[in-house]
Amino acid sequence: MKKKIYPLEGFAGRLRELWLASGKTQKEIAHQIGASRSAFAHYIYEDGMPNALYLARLCIVFHVSADYLLFGKETNNGEGIERNGTKEGN
Repeated sequence: MKKKIYPLEGFAGRLRELWLASGKTQKEIAHQIGASRSAFAHYIYEDGMPNALYLARLCIVFHVSADYLLFGKETNNGEGIERNGTKEGN
């Protein structure tokens, strides 16, 4: 019997959309962020939230900001992000 898939909102919904679009397995994503498959499953099914370290790693893997994952919007306003004294972005 297949697990019923239902639409999720908020953090879990956005993370789940990114995961499904990636075409990767839960185990592959979990390995990329250094977590167990069951921990990642908790994140995408609204059973838990990642700590700051795993949140940062999820952002890197999916090429999104923490603002997007947590709040559903980017707050960068296009100014670019300063890294190592140089500005990147638009």
